[in-house]
Amino acid sequence: MMKSQTKNTSKGRILVVLEGIDPSQKSAADVARRINVLCDNFQVTILTSVSDVCERLFPKARVARLPRLPVRAGSLAFMVWCLWCWLLVPLLRADLVFVAGVINCPSVLTNFGKPILCYGNSHPAQHDATARRKNKPLSNIIGRSYGLSITIGIKRSTLILAISPQLAAVYEHLGIDSERIVVSEIGAPTGMFDPPAHAISKGGRFTGVYHGTVALDRGLTIIVEGARLLGLKRKDFRIRLIGCDVTESELVEKTMKNAGLEGIVEMVPPIPHSDIPKELWSADWGISLLEPNVYFESSPPAKVFEFLAAGLPVIANDIQTHTKYLSDGVNSLIIPYEAGAFADAMLRLIENPDLRKLLSENALKSAANLSDSGPLSTMVKAATLLAERKSIPPGFN
Repeated sequence: MMKSQTKNTSKGRILVVLEGIDPSQKSAADVARRINVLCDNFQVTILTSVSDVCERLFPKARVARLPRLPVRAGSLAFMVWCLWCWLLVPLLRADLVFVAGVINCPSVLTNFGKPILCYGNSHPAQHDATARRKNKPLSNIIGRSYGLSITIGIKRSTLILAISPQLAAVYEHLGIDSERIVVSEIGAPTGMFDPPAHAISKGGRFTGVYHGTVALDRGLTIIVEGARLLGLKRKDFRIRLIGCDVTESELVEKTMKNAGLEGIVEMVPPIPHSDIPKELWSADWGISLLEPNVYFESSPPAKVFEFLAAGLPVIANDIQTHTKYLSDGVNSLIIPYEAGAFADAMLRLIENPDLRKLLSENALKSAANLSDSGPLSTMVKAATLLAERKSIPPGFN
């Protein structure tokens, strides 16, 4: 069941619960960085349903080869994984359990005695809504169960590292004492995204880029319809959607067909996260459009930090998880969540090279304060204290 990897001789054993992760680390690069940093400082064992992927991504960890049912139903596979965790977490030796993202919280419901450090990266309502949107016979029941089990798992956590003040407030609203919540904002590995000194060829077309999960509640309709509207005026631009798996590609194709759009929106399959900087350096602007709802209002998207670190102006809609880091006319263009506004913003950037240059320069300046080195250090300090059964001091960060 276990495969031993390169052993870390540092003191402290951490059990990481991670149901799954895309091999490209799409939408989970921040989670992967946190696990690798834990591997650098502790002896780590990972309970996962994708042991082969974890063995490649986390070579310093021991990885549990949990059996996986050959079923397509994601909810059933997730429940089976949780069942394995319920059986194993109480039995495995560890000084600390690290929950690698809120979605994994149901896995620790049977943990007793071990401190739990939770990476608080999302709102429970997001996972409830995602399950319900599948519109299958049991979707509502599964969604409600997800939301409830995640909430219980969060409440069982000894300490939660919330990636935004808004999420910290959400967890407090669930009844968690503020002393058990530390705001540790997400950040980005800014050095990885530093634009090279030499010029990057952008080709003959202006390029907007989006990477990560492609979905309707992440602005897909706005992006496609905005591209169609701008395409009525000019054709010298493109939008690259990076990270489209088979299901997402079908959704994009359907959305594009309904908009009568071809040749402007390009679908790119998931690529290694290490290749994302090159994609950003060769683009002219980044795109982050999130449906104004209760969960996106509290969860800042990692891509925004990466856009800024790469010196990209950002087109983003007006919600607080954008405007906390983006300022209209300074490092971004802040717009309503509307296709027409998106088309107008792209046109402004295309027709105004001075504006693009100003926003780009300010994006790099903004990124200087958004490194993830501080949050990663906070996580290691918290893990060390909890593993040694020491209390977290007031005002800890």
